[in-house]
Amino acid sequence: PVQIRGADGTVCLRWTSHPLAALLSRESSQPLIATSANLSERPPVNRPWDLDELLAAQSDLVVGNEPWPAGGLPSTIVRCEGDALSILRTGAVPRHRLEESGFEILGPVF
Repeated sequence: PVQIRGADGTVCLRWTSHPLAALLSRESSQPLIATSANLSERPPVNRPWDLDELLAAQSDLVVGNEPWPAGGLPSTIVRCEGDALSILRTGAVPRHRLEESGFEILGPVF
């Protein structure tokens, strides 16, 4: 079996806006297991030809279909704690958008 949990036992989920990735997940009734397109502490990658060679060599599949992400802010990372969220990393989805969606946000205001 594929190990998808981090060393601390957590799993990170990403809701994609990419139509092909969303379709693959829906049609298979399974989540897609994927890494970010960039290595930690490296700038975001927006085009398949900009992938780090080592990362690309270790990948079974690279989806290079448009639309490509515009780039910019990284993903917002949250920890789900019951019906509330703790923001672990601020990013493309701001705190106020999470609050407007009905989530209680625990912890400091970013």
